[in-house]
Amino acid sequence: MKEVKKYNRPKLMDSNVRKVRNATRVIEMYGLSGKSRKREVVYRRAYMMAKLRQIGCTFDMIGELFGKDHSTVVYAVKNHDYFVKVNDLPYKLAVEPVKTTFKIMNQEVQLNIYSDVLSCLDYTDLLLIKEKIHNGMYN
Repeated sequence: MKEVKKYNRPKLMDSNVRKVRNATRVIEMYGLSGKSRKREVVYRRAYMMAKLRQIGCTFDMIGELFGKDHSTVVYAVKNHDYFVKVNDLPYKLAVEPVKTTFKIMNQEVQLNIYSDVLSCLDYTDLLLIKEKIHNGMYN
């Protein structure tokens, strides 16, 4: 009997789960999960697919969010990369509202590691800072 290889899917970090939830809101807000082939919608859809891929979602997961097949997601992410590489102006203009909305939704209070370290009172506080660093809360 032939053994089937099992692939471990990357797990989303807790900090990225909120970003995926916000991405879902953006998808709904701009109607990106539909069948529209209008250039503006296609560009925005590709942008959001690429963002979700950067967060750590698999192609299948992204496809489920948009109601698309994983191969469509692969194609859209490749197109996004190309448009960014060639600095395509129509692409930039089309995705700007989505980009801004997604960015605003994901803004967090910026933590200052310097002030946090100086205000530490004991080892437990340092462990909390270590965890914050591990979770990407300091930029």
